[in-house]
Amino acid sequence: MSGGELTLGFVPLNDAAPLVVAKERGYFAAEGLEVRLSREVSWATVRDKVAAGALDGAHMLAPITLACTLGVGGDPQPMIAPMALNRSGAAFTLSRRLTMRMTPGESRRVALARLIAERRLQGEPQLVFAVVFPYSTHNYLMRTSRSGSIPIATCASPSRRLRAWRASSPPENWTASAPESLGAPSPRTGASATW
Repeated sequence: MSGGELTLGFVPLNDAAPLVVAKERGYFAAEGLEVRLSREVSWATVRDKVAAGALDGAHMLAPITLACTLGVGGDPQPMIAPMALNRSGAAFTLSRRLTMRMTPGESRRVALARLIAERRLQGEPQLVFAVVFPYSTHNYLMRTSRSGSIPIATCASPSRRLRAWRASSPPENWTASAPESLGAPSPRTGASATW
């Protein structure tokens, strides 16, 4: 692209930092690019705005570009993911209550399978795992790594959905790519174990 301003969308998460740093430190300008960053509220908004041409590009979950190109969930919109802004940032984050039921030294995969089986035998409610978007590495990792039959809820607008879930039956487990996924307890969920 030559001339004019590029508008790049981003969702305000840690992995958007390269775009913000490049803008603030003048890296875009040094390459002759005039870039405006557009803070977006959700992955669906980013997807739709890129597909409609309202954004020239965006910080986006890589599987969204694949889904759009294939026409999954709508008309096919050719997209590419020319670079990765992060690697290996997705994590499964379990509630403190569940981690307390795990045996120290036990493989987390084995422990989770055991907990699921125990809950089933005791007639406890099924665990619910939430993912940030249907076309995300979080979702794919959850579907390929899960132990047993676990419902997966899409949590595209976390604050609104979390309030609704807490009012009825809060999810026990989460996938996250947030600071708490690095192992620090989350002030919001009390999560204490990740993998």
